[in-house]
Amino acid sequence: MEFVQPLRERVQIDAMKREFRRRNVRDWAWFVLGLNTGLRISDILSLRVRDVINPRAARLSIARRVVLKERKTGKARNIPLNSSARSALAEYLRETKLPEHSHLFPSREGKALGGRPISRDMAYKIIRGVAQAAGIFVQVGTHTMRKTWGYTLYQSGEDLARIQRAMNHRDGQTTLIYIGITQDQVDRLYLDHKI
Repeated sequence: MEFVQPLRERVQIDAMKREFRRRNVRDWAWFVLGLNTGLRISDILSLRVRDVINPRAARLSIARRVVLKERKTGKARNIPLNSSARSALAEYLRETKLPEHSHLFPSREGKALGGRPISRDMAYKIIRGVAQAAGIFVQVGTHTMRKTWGYTLYQSGEDLARIQRAMNHRDGQTTLIYIGITQDQVDRLYLDHKI
């Protein structure tokens, strides 16, 4: 798998979201969910509709939290869904009317075969195609959503230790590299800070 970058500028994020939405509500929803939770694509694609809705609600209601077991680490996670993620999921589920037992993001072929989710490879192809159409020329892939989440938290001033913990990294240096804090950015600290 090639090394991918976070989307570093709001204009890039907005261009990707617009292009995703223009193409397909399903793909737009998993992209927005990934940007707003930092979940790995394997965890996003393993979700079922019942994982993100309030089953006792009289009408469609998106849960405030999603509970899952990470596929990579095996750790249990209990992640709050912010208003952006909840809004995207609500719009998507209103449009698709998927049953509770269905995978949240079923493949077109999977619908006929009992609801298999889209594959990680397909998600990769989709995100690469959207980036190209949106005029984004950094290396993107399915991990771009997770890296963008961490990068935007860091850029907004969030504490590195909290980001590290949320991403399940062992040390802060790994987190800095992972979210794309480049040597140029470190150099700017030295060059721009004058006493």
